[in-house]
Amino acid sequence: MRRFLPILMLACSTGALAAQEATVPARMSWFPYLLGDPNNGLLVVGHWHVARQADYEARFPHDWYVGVEGALGTRGSRSLTLKARAPGLNPNWRLAADLGAAREGRFGYYGEGAGGDAGLDPDAFPTDYFRVRRSQFYARAEITRRITAPLRASAAVGLTHFRYSALEEENLFAMDHPGALNGTDATARLTLVLDTRDRELFPAKGLLIEAGLLGGTGRYCDAPCGSGYAGLYGHARGFLSVKRGLVLAGRAGFRSLGENAPLDARYEFPEWERERSVYGGFESNRGYVRGRLVGRRIVMTSAEVRYDLVDGGDYGALTLLGFVDGGGVYGGPVGGPLTFSGWKTGLGGGIALRVMRLALVSFSFAKGPNGFNFTSGTGWSF
Repeated sequence: MRRFLPILMLACSTGALAAQEATVPARMSWFPYLLGDPNNGLLVVGHWHVARQADYEARFPHDWYVGVEGALGTRGSRSLTLKARAPGLNPNWRLAADLGAAREGRFGYYGEGAGGDAGLDPDAFPTDYFRVRRSQFYARAEITRRITAPLRASAAVGLTHFRYSALEEENLFAMDHPGALNGTDATARLTLVLDTRDRELFPAKGLLIEAGLLGGTGRYCDAPCGSGYAGLYGHARGFLSVKRGLVLAGRAGFRSLGENAPLDARYEFPEWERERSVYGGFESNRGYVRGRLVGRRIVMTSAEVRYDLVDGGDYGALTLLGFVDGGGVYGGPVGGPLTFSGWKTGLGGGIALRVMRLALVSFSFAKGPNGFNFTSGTGWSF
């Protein structure tokens, strides 16, 4: 077992980066690291995994990977997740699965749809006026089949049980949803994926374009209001290497859900082999706190410059980031109007630390409508 105890963060290697045979043994690693955001405060994360490192020239870092992470936050948040990935066991098939439980003690709720922003200044309200407790228990599995070299098709299923409850008797969520909001949502998704990236974890050139249809059994409210919904989404990301150590990246995405989609589904953006949290935060608009806006329809765009200030080659890099994120969320409660006004923009920069070719942690600072916002996460924002 290889043990790394970084003072500030982050990641570790599971083996040397020399060319390897397919019979390379699996390696086990564990390490702690720190993350943080305005919702959860400081997050202390413990990570353990066992994986078989892929060949040096492979597009993915591991042939297969099984990892467990547990996190505790200073604002009442905690989580435990199990993740499994198998991109390199068979050239024509890929498998992915996630199992987890999470509780967020100060998750943001500011209303729904385009009116969820409404020019509100959160600092002008009591501390917990826009906060809820959110709990999730989820299981997801996905299988992917290669059609041609860059084109794949995938099928995914999932099951999520969720609960939202107000922190105070008189806050915004309590007014919109009297009592706790509970539900279970069984989902399915079919996706086409075009992937021409040179590498999956640290792409310097190529495209990743996906589009899919999805559906679920959940419903919007606890009262009888119909159940079951359908939706569709698309997400395109592109990467261009201007010169060694300088990459330009961009993305554009959308998602649309039927009016019966539960509140929990409206906070999620489905993607190939993962789910993305929207709208606001590290994975969407870094100028807002995570989940700042919620609705049935999402549009998001980003442009980013990544420059390796310190380039250690295969051993790692310290990367400077500059970015602008823009988008919006539209479509509020059942029966509410669907409007398309109020584009939201976040402008900022940050740093990313890459450890060898296996791990990355990013920290971003962005200026949005409500001032500066700090976000962090593992991997790139997109």
